[in-house]
Amino acid sequence: MPFWISLVLRKIVALGSTVIFPCRIYGEEQYLANIEQILEKDNGMIVLLNHFSLRDAVQVFCWLFGNPAANRRRIVAPVAYHQHGLIVDIISSLLAIDLQPIVTARTVQLGYGDKARGAGMRDYLNAATSTLDDGDIVLLAPQGGRKNRLGEPVGHPVGIIITHASRSQIHNFGILCVGVGLKGATDYDRKTVSGKLLFRWFEMRIGAPASVEQVVEEAGGVDQVDTWVFEQLGELVPPAYRDSLPGQARLTLLDPMDPVKREAEPQ
Repeated sequence: MPFWISLVLRKIVALGSTVIFPCRIYGEEQYLANIEQILEKDNGMIVLLNHFSLRDAVQVFCWLFGNPAANRRRIVAPVAYHQHGLIVDIISSLLAIDLQPIVTARTVQLGYGDKARGAGMRDYLNAATSTLDDGDIVLLAPQGGRKNRLGEPVGHPVGIIITHASRSQIHNFGILCVGVGLKGATDYDRKTVSGKLLFRWFEMRIGAPASVEQVVEEAGGVDQVDTWVFEQLGELVPPAYRDSLPGQARLTLLDPMDPVKREAEPQ
């Protein structure tokens, strides 16, 4: 399908989302030029967010669709195998989103016993690497599933992507952290954030984008990138969602092939 059709559909979705998924966005104007600077030379970008509901990734998709620096980029993102189906596949395809199904612990619990946990990870890593090489966007929630608190890094998903890309001689891409929260929420248990949260006001805080080289240097090495990411997310998520920030204990990077792992505010 021609990409211009997806672009039109993205604009429609971005406009409609202001009603169905209202969100107050902070930092977009402040960092728009920085995002454009990274993307303008056909560099890709990894966009990282926290994950507490069925809506937060959708919210970031809608923001990307309406963002002038990012709305022309294709997107690849992981999705739990049990949440992947024909309707989801059709909608994502129309919007130029490549969803890569991965078997999670929850997938196994739901009775997909013939699927090994972590299946699909290799395909996702290959798709993410190819996407960055094409100058497009990789979306990832590094918590490894929906959580009611930010918590600490589980595994090294961001470091693994960087390592996998480096082995393919792909070094020119950026990293952007985005904090998402439910406006007015004092806790994030499943009862509070269950469902798709239609018409509920969200808050989104855009962090400062940086090149992967800058991130690795600031973090102190690829094996510390995920700790750095959680520190950035800790500054962006609402206080009610934020745990104490991760410590600085040094971690050992997993093998990349290891399957284990806008409108105004209401008055």
